[in-house]
Amino acid sequence: MPDFSYQPGCVEQIVAKRMSGVKRLVAAAPTGAGKTRLIKMLFEAELSAGGRPIVYTNRKILRQQITDTLQQHGVTVGVRASGYQPDLFEPAQVASIDTERARSLNELH
Repeated sequence: MPDFSYQPGCVEQIVAKRMSGVKRLVAAAPTGAGKTRLIKMLFEAELSAGGRPIVYTNRKILRQQITDTLQQHGVTVGVRASGYQPDLFEPAQVASIDTERARSLNELH
């Protein structure tokens, strides 16, 4: 089993940055580092603070993995991707970058 003991500290640092006024953050980690677990922890922290977290991905398999993980831990999400009816009323969102781009461009025309 991988050692994920660093994750709570990572989440605390990211939350502290958000609390200091940082609006957009990018966090990167290597394969197997537990990024989906970090996303879950960050979503829980953001939701408990009354926020509306969203994660964007460019891969269907990642979108599904993140959605499944969040739902398994009791986080209801709206999915913004091709083939899904967007549920923008859910405070937590998992989105496809390509779909967001296409829908934004369609709204401009």
